[in-house]
Amino acid sequence: ENGKVLPVGVRQRIADMARSGQYANPSQISKALRAEGVSVSDNAVRNNLERAGLYGYGTVVGSDGRPVKKKVILR
Repeated sequence: ENGKVLPVGVRQRIADMARSGQYANPSQISKALRAEGVSVSDNAVRNNLERAGLYGYGTVVGSDGRPVKKKVILR
């Protein structure tokens, strides 16, 4: 951890955005937050999601139709 803890409101916003289903990955969330004027890095968003249990390995169907374990936003 780089010692920078995000404010509770920002952490809550990240969790809400992850649960909304609008974003496929942490960098999309951080980009959206930056557009709102919140200075936040992709890593900070990812770390927060992991701590909140909203980002981790999930099974998705790969291009060949077979299941693949991949890091995804968990809802």
